[in-house]
Order: sequence, then structure tokens, then C-alpha cells
Amino acid sequence: MTRRERITILTLSLLVVVVAGFVLFIFHGFTDVEKKNGGRYVTDRVGNKMLIPERPVRIACLAGPSYEKIFMLGGADRVALIPIEMPSWSYVLNPELKNIPISPYGHGGADVERMLQLKVDLVIHWPWAVSRESLERAGLTGVCPYTDKRRPETMEAFINNYLDEIRFYGEILGGDAPDRAGEYCRYYREIVSLVRRRIDSVPRGERPRVYYAMHSDLLSTQGKNSTTAWSVTMAGGEMVSRELTEYFAGVSVEQVIAWNPAFIFVGYQGDTDSPLFKSAWKSVKAVKEKNVYRIPRGAFFWDMASTEGGLFLLFMAKTMYPRQFSDVDMVEYTCNFYKRFYRYPLTDGQARRILKGQPPLL
Repeated sequence: MTRRERITILTLSLLVVVVAGFVLFIFHGFTDVEKKNGGRYVTDRVGNKMLIPERPVRIACLAGPSYEKIFMLGGADRVALIPIEMPSWSYVLNPELKNIPISPYGHGGADVERMLQLKVDLVIHWPWAVSRESLERAGLTGVCPYTDKRRPETMEAFINNYLDEIRFYGEILGGDAPDRAGEYCRYYREIVSLVRRRIDSVPRGERPRVYYAMHSDLLSTQGKNSTTAWSVTMAGGEMVSRELTEYFAGVSVEQVIAWNPAFIFVGYQGDTDSPLFKSAWKSVKAVKEKNVYRIPRGAFFWDMASTEGGLFLLFMAKTMYPRQFSDVDMVEYTCNFYKRFYRYPLTDGQARRILKGQPPLL
């Protein structure tokens, strides 16, 4: 080896050492900053990269079903604020919930002063309800678990989007929450596969037409590529409002009559005893054939992106296709889910009440 070759090799070796040292310095420098602040970076569901606590311990759950997801993933003792009074079954599953304050702004805003008093270290909020800047000005950190900028255009995209949301909750909680989120994602896909295996052979033209009534007036529904539209599709139904462009859509009494759905599923604020069923809608196929059903509510409302969404699919599929799902015992499935994911020994009697949309017995 010539002298020039030895000098070249030595120079390259020194360069590699210098570059590697610089990279390590930068990496450990950032790591030290994060450790100093007790934090780590995550990218939320709207694309914001946020420095959050390594282990959030005072969480404000201001986004719809966020409390329920935190509860399922083992973080109930870290919740400091909730947006509304939760469904009554949540207080059975977690008696300490009654001691958690409720935000006066519901889902639609942030009580910054109250959160500072509660020493909140992480805010989970809807992207349209709270501005990131307003939280940052108060020294609070907020993340969005959901984006309203895009709607999934295929069934697989919907499933992936929903499960990514579950994994995001696991990520922000840390500890064993990502493992719990992974277990839930596997469970959900098993339920989807079970349902699809049994209804995929049913031609589209033979699938029952479904109307989803969301609110108490029964004239609020969901439109194209919405959570409930995809849930109904996966369960084997054809949602009559699926072509409406609005996510949350209002319809008329006459429009529902014209749609003439074979099944009506009434959501968390609806009433299956509404006068509409005895008057204007009495000629609708679902009403005539007594196929009007209240959607169950457990830890959260099953039709509102609940972690009980797998049970929701089974409930609708068994309701619409009793022969294909004759071996599916919804009481058993509900009890098993509560034991596995909520760590609660639900009784058969309690499961029956949940499936009927009834509150717990005092």
C-alpha cells in the first residue's frame, strides 16, 4: 500500500468518526432535551408534531369518545376532565368517574382556566373545537385523535383509519397501552372478518335498506363515507342516506317515507316510541314489519365511534340476518368483550340491559 493510499484511508476513517460523533451528539442532544422536559414527540391525527409528557397523568378528554378509549387502554386513573356526563354504564364500570369534573363547554371548547387549576398536562380535543394556539398560549399541550379533513372512501380505508386512531391513543398513553391497543385492533378485525364471511355472498341488490336516526327528532342522520354509513355497509346493509354529501345530514319526514327502509336503527338520542312511528311513518316497511331498533349504549354510544364498534357490527348483522348469525349470542359476546377489554365482570342480566339500550339497575 502506498503512502498516499494510507493517508486517504486514514482521512476517510477520521471523517466517518467525526460524522458519526456529530450524529450521536445531535441525537443525544434532542433526547436530553426531551428527558429534561419529561417529554416525547408524537404526531397527532391532523399532522401536528407535539411534545407531550413521557407519561401524561392529568388528561382532559374533550373529544367525544376519548374518555372511553383512555379507559379501555388502562388510563382511567389519569383522566382529569371530561366533556359531558358519560353514559350511565360508564359509572358502573368506573365508580371513580363520578368524581371527575365535567367541562362547561362540552365538546365545543376549552375551559383553559379550569384545566390549569386541575394541572392538566395533556388535552385531547376535536380539531374544530379548540385551537392549538389558544392552548399553547396557556402553556397547555393538545392533540387531535381525529381529522375531519378527509373521509375514508373504501371499507378498508375506514377500518385502517379507525384502528390507527386506537393505536394513536395507545401511543399517547405509553406504558402497556400500545400493547392493549394492538390486542383490540386484532379483535376488531376478527369481528369484521366474521361478519364479512357470512354476508359477502349476499348480492348488493338483496341487502336490506337501512335508515339511521341519530337524534331525538329522528331526522338527523349521517351521509357519505361517515362512520355509521361504513358500519352499516360492513354489517350487510345499504344505508339509504349514503349519497348525502354532508357528514351530519338533516332529512325530511317525506324523504324517509320515499326511501322506505327495511330497518331503522335509532341512535343514542333517538326514541323508538316517537309519534312518527305511529303516524307519518306507519306505512314505512321497517315500521310495518316491526324492524325499528334502539342502538345499544355501554361505556359509550355504540353508534358514535365507540370501542364497542365491533359489537355494534355484530348487533346490526344479527338483527338483519338472524339465520346467518343464529349461533352468535350477543349476551356472550358483550360479556366477553367487557371482561377482556374493560376488565369488568359483566353479568348476563347487565348485558341484556345494555343490548336493549337500558340503563343499569340502581
